[in-house]
Amino acid sequence: TVAGISSINVEVEQNGTSVLSKTFERVVTDDDPQYTGSQVTTIEQAMVTSMADSLRELLRDVLEHLDRNLPH
Repeated sequence: TVAGISSINVEVEQNGTSVLSKTFERVVTDDDPQYTGSQVTTIEQAMVTSMADSLRELLRDVLEHLDRNLPH
């Protein structure tokens, strides 16, 4: 199993006041439905693909959280 692991810390301030401080993390393995690579590939390609998939899913999570939780 190959895993791509991403983590990002997001801090949002509005008018000098913190409105969000959260760490987002996402893991995508070559066994997950979010994995976009082939099951028959080199280990290097599987590592690159799982990392890209992990980052894509992480950014999706961050944007969905911001959309739901920040004042408009």
